[in-house]
Amino acid sequence: MTVTNEHPATLAHAPLRIGLIGAGRIVERVHLPLVAALPGVTVAGLYDPDLARAREVAASGGGQACRSLEEFFGLDLDATLVACPNHLHAEMTIAALEARIHVLCEKPMATSVAAAEAMLKASDAAGRELMIAYTNRFRPEVVALKQAIEGGRLGEIKAIRCGWLRHNGVPGANTWFTSREKAGGGVLMDLGSHMIDLALWLTGHRRLLGVGCTTDRTMGQRGNADWYATSKATTRPTCDVDVSTSAFAVFEESLNLFVEVSWACSFPQDQTYLSVVGQRGAARIDTLFGLSPNGRRPARPLRLWTEGQPVAGRVAGATDLLQPYRKQWEYFVESLRTGRSLRPALNEGLGVVRLIEAMYKSAEELESGLGASYQVAANRS
Repeated sequence: MTVTNEHPATLAHAPLRIGLIGAGRIVERVHLPLVAALPGVTVAGLYDPDLARAREVAASGGGQACRSLEEFFGLDLDATLVACPNHLHAEMTIAALEARIHVLCEKPMATSVAAAEAMLKASDAAGRELMIAYTNRFRPEVVALKQAIEGGRLGEIKAIRCGWLRHNGVPGANTWFTSREKAGGGVLMDLGSHMIDLALWLTGHRRLLGVGCTTDRTMGQRGNADWYATSKATTRPTCDVDVSTSAFAVFEESLNLFVEVSWACSFPQDQTYLSVVGQRGAARIDTLFGLSPNGRRPARPLRLWTEGQPVAGRVAGATDLLQPYRKQWEYFVESLRTGRSLRPALNEGLGVVRLIEAMYKSAEELESGLGASYQVAANRS
């Protein structure tokens, strides 16, 4: 089913009224200022269960701080951002869609395949658009890589190696990020969802044949990335999610994917990399995604080779940290104004959730199997 707007002419000419669900730091620092600066857009309101926090954030960018979802949905919204803890993505998104409001939902789409499928069905039933905020698709070096692949410069893609490694900890130790109940997972769900989305997007979402995954919950001494979200807790950080994860997946047509992600690795600086190997050529991106101040962002992060020779021409990376987020918002708003369907990307978002769920299951099976082996060995001794 193709999702279309019921009132494209209205959205094409009238100012769009956009709301925001969630008053976390990503809304305060990124989404709210960008939405407020978009031409032809009005920030209508903001909802967060913490009303004081909602008022604090709303004061910086306009819009009404709402006491309830009912009050929020009563603001005659055209669209809303959903940027709350992961376990609420599906609930908040479905509620907004049922209120006939288009949605841009922060990644990950949901914490389970079942929840993601429910979101997709709600979008269809409401006839409203739903887009998952995979911001890194909008980076100029990633766009250039996608164009090179589609143009045949690398030939059929056979392997992707990618990683996002952070030195100084989780995005707020003792916050919801380190709670499996609220986050649905750890660094694989957080940073890994970005890398997996790019890998699947670049290669066309082939059928999955098998996965392997190993996780580590050790925080060590690097427990809090206070540049992102400072924990208010005074006790030792707690964590029941993965802090470092390595995973491998095999797809049809001999495509294989390796992804490594960490909130607390031993490299001195944060880093992001993406290597793509095809039958005719290869590509490599070396940079740093996200808002971290602890790493390098080269001016020319993309390198391309065809038949072993470097490809002429160099693509500049993002000129500022907010550029990819701005491009994402512009794409979302333009899609609503022109009636362009966002359903293809929504199906891709579901694919990311499926793969992450399979990887976590593999890690649990490995951990359970190792535990049983150790117990047998102990009994024998």
